[in-house]
Amino acid sequence: MRPSALRVLTASALVVVLSAPVLARAAEPDVRREQVYMSQLSLVLDGARRLFSFCEHHAGTPELAKFGYPLAERYVEMATRMLPSPKLAVAHPHLLLVVENLERALDAATTGDTTGYQKRMRIAREEVANLEAVLKQLKQRPPEQVR
Repeated sequence: MRPSALRVLTASALVVVLSAPVLARAAEPDVRREQVYMSQLSLVLDGARRLFSFCEHHAGTPELAKFGYPLAERYVEMATRMLPSPKLAVAHPHLLLVVENLERALDAATTGDTTGYQKRMRIAREEVANLEAVLKQLKQRPPEQVR
């Protein structure tokens, strides 16, 4: 073997050996990002579920819908800022649809639009079910309540 070929082979082997720890560490941020995202998702989804319950118990009371509306707006704002890991990216649009439809439902309730409120609440609940199905398919435990 020529000395130049031996140097290239040695350099290639050195690159492989030195890059192994770097590649292993490159996967760590995705795992951490996944954990952070799932915690954020749990918090936002728990808040959305509480607003669902609040709305059901106080249906037909526009004053209380006006109270809950800013909360729903913040959930939309927070959900749009969340950064899912590549593995969980397919679930994120469903979370966005949950909080956006909840916000629109509360907006309809503040104006007394019962039909619009009911339609948006139905869509939001369907998207919660879709989100949970996607998470289950990804072998992620669907968030329940924040502890």
